[in-house]
Amino acid sequence: MTQLLIDCYESYSSLRTEMRRWLKQSMMLDPPGPNNGGEDEANYALSWFPHYLITGDSNVLEHFDTLKDALAGWVKRDCFHGYEKKAEAHHGPEPFLLFLPRYIGLKPEDTETISLLTDAAEHIGN
Repeated sequence: MTQLLIDCYESYSSLRTEMRRWLKQSMMLDPPGPNNGGEDEANYALSWFPHYLITGDSNVLEHFDTLKDALAGWVKRDCFHGYEKKAEAHHGPEPFLLFLPRYIGLKPEDTETISLLTDAAEHIGN
């Protein structure tokens, strides 16, 4: 039984190390640029939410903040009442259905995210 626990822990530790390396590399290779933040920009990080919930890795949360800021910049630059002027039904609502609701689950007090979601919902509804 002890060896089984040791093997399990070693596998777990190895996986966490691999995940940390992959996340760090992803952050370095695909940072949002000053003109980015569109509908697909944060989707690659969706699988990071469970990792963050398990590990509490502050680097992940900081990167989520960066992605949210990039999305907010995109909305301010390229959107009308919080939503794309012309958007098709699949890609248009993605940041408002995928990344931002998960983000606000981690930071429910973030008034900017609440505003982004509310404004988009009102525009989509209209």
